[in-house]
This record gives sequence, structure tokens and C-alpha cells, in this order.
Amino acid sequence: MLDDDTMRAWSILLRYLAVVANDEHGLILALAEFQYLVQSETDFPSLLQKLWNTD
Repeated sequence: MLDDDTMRAWSILLRYLAVVANDEHGLILALAEFQYLVQSETDFPSLLQKLWNTD
């Protein structure tokens, strides 16, 4: 489960990437070993989905 600081850091990074994607005509984000990220940070997919739907 993501603690508040980790959640905030991921949120800041993903929002920044969304801004860059809009400014640079798109962006491909490849998350290598995503399954391992999800195993250690089980809330990450929900955060990613929330930001995808709102940004």
C-alpha cells in the first residue's frame, strides 16, 4: 500500500509527464517490470487510472 509521501511523489511525477506529453505532441511511458511495481505498491494501478481519467 502506498504511504502518503510515496503516493504524492508518484502523483507529482505522473502529472508532470502528462504536462510534458501535452507540450511535446505525446509521450510513450514504458514501465518495465510493472508487475513487480504492483506487487510492492498495490495502490499504484488505482492512482494511475485516477490520473489518466482526470488529466
